[in-house]
Amino acid sequence: MGKRSSGNPRKKKHKVPETPRKQEMHSSNEQHNTRDRVGFAEVQPVAASTVASSANDSSTPKKSWYRRIPWWKILEGGGIVSVILYAYVTWVQWRDLRHNFEIDQRAWVRMKYAKLDRVDEKAPLTSWELTVNNVGKSPALNSQLDAVLEVVPRDSAPSFNFGKAHSAAIFSILFPGDEQPMPIGFSALKEGLGGGVTPRTLSNTEVHDLVIGSAYLAMIAQASYSDQFGSHWTRFCIWKAFVDPFELDKFNARSCVAWDSVGDGTPPPLGKNLPAR
Repeated sequence: MGKRSSGNPRKKKHKVPETPRKQEMHSSNEQHNTRDRVGFAEVQPVAASTVASSANDSSTPKKSWYRRIPWWKILEGGGIVSVILYAYVTWVQWRDLRHNFEIDQRAWVRMKYAKLDRVDEKAPLTSWELTVNNVGKSPALNSQLDAVLEVVPRDSAPSFNFGKAHSAAIFSILFPGDEQPMPIGFSALKEGLGGGVTPRTLSNTEVHDLVIGSAYLAMIAQASYSDQFGSHWTRFCIWKAFVDPFELDKFNARSCVAWDSVGDGTPPPLGKNLPAR
């Protein structure tokens, strides 16, 4: 009989064949890994292209704001501005033409005084003649004149006081070229019968002061009138000293010169807005 081998016989390991279940799990895992790899591979080019496009965008110059505006809108805006400027310039020209036309065609009332060379104690002076004339091209309507003639001390300025009795006149109409002389009496005028006034004669003291140069004559006047263009006014002042011409700067008569002016509309009230003395 043959010998039996002693001890446990070594069991041989046999590889158990994979069941269909395990095979299915392996295959699904492999597919999953494959998809991950494929997905990763697909992402890489997208990221690279994004970086590349960003680089290209940064290198591409941006358009200026005026290049983004359509050319026809720029032309349209320029046309609107041109029309506005043209309308403004036209209006200014029309206003200047109308103003120049009024100045050329309106009435202008001017005042001028008669020549007065000297005063004499033997021939007392009672008035100084003032002539009102229209030097414009239109009739002057509703003309009114107020005038004051006074003896002023050498160091004083004219009073410009129209509140006391003074010379006044009203002219219904002055045609172009018309002249209207008017004697201006010394203020304050004497009160006459019926509430009127009469010129007064200079006193001997006043005549003496004028002769020696310690006083001077001042005539202040204002004329208001109207025409087809509206209301206007003229102010006039003249002063006279009977001394050597080299001594005229010693008289305080600057405010008389400052009174001369012309204007439109309602004349300034007499006795207000007078020049500084």
